[in-house]
Amino acid sequence: MVRSKKLSRVVQVDAITWINIILIAVVLSLHHVNYTIDYLWELTHRVFNPYETGVDQVLQKFAVGGFLFLSGFKLALSKRDEPIQDFLIKRFWRIYPLYLLAVIVFSFTVYPNITGEMPNLGNFLIHALALQAWIPNLFQGNYLTIWFISDLLFCYLMFLLLRRLLLFVKQFWILVGAILAGIYLIKLIVLNAFGLGILAGHFDTYFLFFALGMFCSQYQSEIVRLRGIKYFLLLVSTIVCITLLLFINVSWMQPSLAYYVLERFLVLGFTVPLYLLLMSSLQNYTVSQRQAAILKSLNAAALCIFLFHRPIWTVMSMIWPERSYVQSLFILGLGIPIICLIAYQIQNFLWS
Repeated sequence: MVRSKKLSRVVQVDAITWINIILIAVVLSLHHVNYTIDYLWELTHRVFNPYETGVDQVLQKFAVGGFLFLSGFKLALSKRDEPIQDFLIKRFWRIYPLYLLAVIVFSFTVYPNITGEMPNLGNFLIHALALQAWIPNLFQGNYLTIWFISDLLFCYLMFLLLRRLLLFVKQFWILVGAILAGIYLIKLIVLNAFGLGILAGHFDTYFLFFALGMFCSQYQSEIVRLRGIKYFLLLVSTIVCITLLLFINVSWMQPSLAYYVLERFLVLGFTVPLYLLLMSSLQNYTVSQRQAAILKSLNAAALCIFLFHRPIWTVMSMIWPERSYVQSLFILGLGIPIICLIAYQIQNFLWS
């Protein structure tokens, strides 16, 4: 009897929860450098420069791309047949209130702290409407981090176009290709006609992460059972692509179209196989019920952690601005639990 009770206290946490926790940790590790001692530099600079080699950019694409990949993966499994109106309403109320609150908080904390000025009305409205990735830096510079939501909402709209084609691989990828071609064509037309850069940064790449997540969801059972040669090939792809990616970041001094295409290919060749390896490898890990509850709470609060960690760290760095190892205990040791707790409370309140 005692043996069965002990066994019952150990529970399995699904792989997607583990991956979300990893992605959150990567985001926090990248962004802490704005508020305290740069531990990414401290831990690596004796071996390599994490910024000259582009390690920070690779990690950023791994984290943001991972959130979009998992979003496409999960939606394809659960929302393929949901009526369009229901899907849009549920996504809107799930995302937008949290996002709008984040825009308001950013406007009074992160943005003025970084730029030295308040956002003007036009910039605030662009962000409130989640258009900053569509028409970036139109009035002032974009807010950091939360531009991700602008990409995510675009992916939600594309999901409605793509979901019926998931069973038809050729048609699915033809439509994905057409959407990408449309993005490039619109960017080119607007740039030539108005001199305005739209659909900024890695808009196309992050959509491709989302589409790949949708596609991979159709092979969920195979991913769970990855073994032998398939597992080995994915591991080789991850290692080779990350090595080549870091190499071209150092050696390719003048970015060009060829660099852009190769860099995107290597980013996807590194990240997507790694997501699949993590899905396969992390599925059987068990923890105590208490640990599982904490992990699931963090997973549930992932969006809020992503949206609100910068404002919280900004306020904390204003309270204690002088960077030191002791200050980093305040920013990281106290700050990360506060971020997680506040994020969970906000998300739980608004979603309830």
